[in-house]
Amino acid sequence: MTNIKNKSEVNHLIGSIIQKPINKNLSHLLLAILCKDRKKLGIFIEKTVPDLTKEVFMEDDIDYKPLLEHERKSKDLFIRTELYKLKDKGYVEFVSYKKDRYNVKANFKGLEYCKSLLLNLMVNDGLNINNIEVVEDFENAI
Repeated sequence: MTNIKNKSEVNHLIGSIIQKPINKNLSHLLLAILCKDRKKLGIFIEKTVPDLTKEVFMEDDIDYKPLLEHERKSKDLFIRTELYKLKDKGYVEFVSYKKDRYNVKANFKGLEYCKSLLLNLMVNDGLNINNIEVVEDFENAI
């Protein structure tokens, strides 16, 4: 674990982690949470990072390594760095609501990436994908 004393050290740590490749399992989980329960085509839910962190860590198979001494802050940093990677690729958007506060929202590019990650996972696991049907919400399309 790292003993970080000030904000610039945290920014440096985030910058060094963002340069690493996307964690496909974590990205799939984050995008699946952000894309679920779409009521209309083009409407994506917004979530705060603490809410996302709680939902992600309810799962058992997270490859998580603590970065900080404080567990809650370390988990938060772990999720935020992956969200910054996804934002950099254009898969999620940060919606600002106060100074230094934002919600996270997926977009169509993120939804398509989430679908491709799921299909890759299924192919890698050797599952039969011949009978899978992708259902779009055309009834409520704008």
